[in-house]
Amino acid sequence: MNSRRALGVLVAALLCAPALAGAAVITNGIDTWTTPGDGSSYIDFADDPIPAGFFCIGSEPFMGRVHWVGVPLASEPEGALGAADTIVQRLDNVVLGPEGRGTTRLQVRAVVLTSLEPIHTNCGSFDLTASLRAGPQPLTTMEIFEDRPGSGTFDATLAMNVKLTFEKVRGLSSRPLVLDRFVELQTQGAPWSSDAPEDLEGQVGGFVLIDTDGDERADTFLPGQSNFHPLGGNAPHQIATCEGPGGTTCHTIGGSECHCATP
Repeated sequence: MNSRRALGVLVAALLCAPALAGAAVITNGIDTWTTPGDGSSYIDFADDPIPAGFFCIGSEPFMGRVHWVGVPLASEPEGALGAADTIVQRLDNVVLGPEGRGTTRLQVRAVVLTSLEPIHTNCGSFDLTASLRAGPQPLTTMEIFEDRPGSGTFDATLAMNVKLTFEKVRGLSSRPLVLDRFVELQTQGAPWSSDAPEDLEGQVGGFVLIDTDGDERADTFLPGQSNFHPLGGNAPHQIATCEGPGGTTCHTIGGSECHCATP
């Protein structure tokens, strides 16, 4: 009985082998992003204000919008990923079956953004920096669609535990003020290609040491890029409630936060 069952499994595997042999495989790796300081990326505190008394005794709630610009991540070797300020890791190999679709787990591994302009409060002005909070980051998913060999679109959810650090611009030195925040971003219909863009800088095939906690010291080895490259430009069927200029892909969570970055 056991022999028959084993034979059945072997026959099924042999029958499936030709189909799998021809299927495209996207290998795991990292995707790097650069956040331009053009005002397209922001965090809005209107719906979730910074509480009264946060900046100093008597400070008013802050409900303004802060625009971001990326800070190039520290790495060894230095500049290995060019001007990239955000790294997302695809954790699984993806076999694109007969329907040309597959799924991988995602994890944000590094983010460093800083405010374009200081935040002005009745307690003085503060620069704001966003980086990943210490500890494990959430796992989410990316669904990849192959429209034609070697290219298509993807839908993705990104989630991260972020540390917001406020540092006073001038005056008596004081310790930085820190807020923790959970951020979830959505992207739909963004384009990808198996071929790297001609203008891609900082292409890394092997492992590279990267700063993952925003302290300007490289601390964690991550794999390099693979045969999957997110592309700039908004796909015609991309939906996003935040808008960026041409050549950007925007991640959004409604109207409160928007991250528009170029690969």
